[in-house]
Amino acid sequence: MNDNDSPPRAPEEKPHPKFAMPAPRRKGGEGEREDGLAPRVLAVLLGIACIIAGIGLGVSVVLLPVGIVVGLAGVGLLFWGLFAPAFKRS
Repeated sequence: MNDNDSPPRAPEEKPHPKFAMPAPRRKGGEGEREDGLAPRVLAVLLGIACIIAGIGLGVSVVLLPVGIVVGLAGVGLLFWGLFAPAFKRS
């Protein structure tokens, strides 16, 4: 087929910048997490320490309410360190 036989094409239009998707930017290699492992390990260790401190505070009746709060905060830290999704830094 000759190039002159094909119908003329309209020039391709670029999408408006407002609707164009930005190119992905990666700082590290494939599969590397951007937030690192250190905050997660620190959260798990602090969570375990708060759970132990909460149990210790709960032994005395006077500090039982404080022990419950500290222990539940430790459970929250522990679960965040283990199961929270990785967030990208802006």
